[in-house]
Amino acid sequence: MTIGLNVNITNNLRDEKMKRKNISIKELSELAGVSIATISRVINQNGRFSSETEARVKKIMAENHYIVNLPARQLRTQKVMEVGVIVPDITNEFFCNLTLEIQTELFKGGYLIIICNTNEDSKIEQKYLKMLKEKQVSGMIRISREYSEEDHNENIPTIYLDRIPALKSQKENSITVESDNEQGGYIATKELLLKGCRNICIIIYDAEVSTFTHEKRFKGYTKALQEFGVPIDESLVIRTKSFHVDSGYKIIKNLLDAGKVFDGVFCTSDSLAVGTLRILDEYKIEVPKQVKIVGYDATLLSEFARLPISTIQQPIEEMASVIVRELLTLINGGRASLKNYIMPVSLLRRKTTED
Repeated sequence: MTIGLNVNITNNLRDEKMKRKNISIKELSELAGVSIATISRVINQNGRFSSETEARVKKIMAENHYIVNLPARQLRTQKVMEVGVIVPDITNEFFCNLTLEIQTELFKGGYLIIICNTNEDSKIEQKYLKMLKEKQVSGMIRISREYSEEDHNENIPTIYLDRIPALKSQKENSITVESDNEQGGYIATKELLLKGCRNICIIIYDAEVSTFTHEKRFKGYTKALQEFGVPIDESLVIRTKSFHVDSGYKIIKNLLDAGKVFDGVFCTSDSLAVGTLRILDEYKIEVPKQVKIVGYDATLLSEFARLPISTIQQPIEEMASVIVRELLTLINGGRASLKNYIMPVSLLRRKTTED
């Protein structure tokens, strides 16, 4: 019994050792019945191959515990298969979801990402930029507090996202991607106008880092009012340095306590809209009968509020797809299809504007 047990243990150890041994691409090609070039194309996710071939190759790779040798691959291609993603606030649901989609898309292309959360701090951002340059990342995706000509001129393929840099020129290996914020503000305000609102308050997130984006939403607001012949009441245009729920709550409370009359509220972030709904509930003001509300970003916060809030939705999956496709094109020495992408937005109509 002891001898048999020892033999089984030896065999198991040998089998495990074989599993751990990384087989060669040549062996993979023989097992899959395809050329070495085809195996390479599947691993690197470039070139032409059928979905059936890809599935067969990946199945054999999994069965044989094949592990891609990243250092060797990087030496061969002379590329660091990593992309730096600079995010101002990873707790912001929009940025969080967009970063996740970008990570998923990049991983399909064989790239890993380094997420750099700056907390809206320019000093932290500069340290991250220095680190990413020293690591010689293949590319960068930047949602930044500020941009400098020096950073902009670095020879690293870059996608500028959401907050577009006001720079003298745009380098060849960079593009900008943003959602149509002006159209979003227009659609939100038009929804309120079409539902009969004429005294529409707007709460604008006006922090330095987001002024560009939210001012475009304000521009859409003014455009819609002008189109309907409704004058702008400056006392109903409120700017805030905080986008949190408490800010929306306090702003609307102050308006109500001051006796201001309004029948619609457009908030340039969902969290401000949730705060608005909360204080209106406390003052026994019926939503949407007496006051209608539209937010921005289609977050879970707006969906699961006491009353689901109508909101503007940005196309996160489509944005991520464009960002990664164009970044990989730039990394591989190609030219971007466009230099500036403006992605369409849409209205999610919910209970706060329904009749």
